[in-house]
Amino acid sequence: MIELKNISYVYSKDSPFETAALSDVTLSIGEGEFVGIIGHTGSGKSTLVNIMGGIVKPTGGRVYIDGEDITEMKSVTKKLGGKIGVVFQYPEYQLFEETVYKDIAFGPKNLGIGADEIDKRVREAAKMTNISEELFEKSPFELSGGQKRRVAIAGILSMKPKMLILDEPAAGLDPGGREEILGQIKKMHSEYGITVVLVSHSMEDVAEICEKVIVMAKGKVIKYSHMDEVFKDSTELKNNGLSVPEVTEIMSELKKAGLSVRDDIYRMDDAVSELLALYGEVR
Repeated sequence: MIELKNISYVYSKDSPFETAALSDVTLSIGEGEFVGIIGHTGSGKSTLVNIMGGIVKPTGGRVYIDGEDITEMKSVTKKLGGKIGVVFQYPEYQLFEETVYKDIAFGPKNLGIGADEIDKRVREAAKMTNISEELFEKSPFELSGGQKRRVAIAGILSMKPKMLILDEPAAGLDPGGREEILGQIKKMHSEYGITVVLVSHSMEDVAEICEKVIVMAKGKVIKYSHMDEVFKDSTELKNNGLSVPEVTEIMSELKKAGLSVRDDIYRMDDAVSELLALYGEVR
């Protein structure tokens, strides 16, 4: 669906403050995939997704959407026609309408879509994000943090994107809100087949719900593969100041202590199953 070839991006180019944010990034994301992007602050994650979403143009390289080169297009977001939706960090700060319904309807209304189709899209997007129609006439500012995030995501989904990019969707939420929003994103992908790109600083979040992961450091992609391949050898991650999920560290320590368990586990459910099986054997 999206392909980046030899992408680079430089902030304040040709000035004393020139800074390279991305350097020679090449990758592709296929339709229906669920890809996480992980890396420290300053690794280039946000710049990368801004280029994917057509918000900024690269200073070098080419960007292809469904095989079409969009690199030099003057109005990329209009040309994409809602193919890619971007949910920025703390999206609740972008809510501004009087009601939840109007906020979700804002995007398609701006696209000039008719009232009947807008209503259909609002209800579909609300269903996808588990927003009750009873909330439609409420002010979005009366909602919980997790609910506000879901309303913001519904506002993007109402434009029917093929790919949804989320930049730190769980940032600032309490554990309950974090679990709620990540669970909803996972459900949207599995039930509706939307391509999802999830940016996070949390290796645990990415490991729990993503299928593949892009690991970034100093403006470069140092690893891009399925989750089990990325965590199989944690040396490269640790050399770049990153770590494997805590559950992986725990399983590794248990194996070193002499227990017969796998040390390549990175999801909590798998760790629980492994330990329950071991407990049954020991008993």
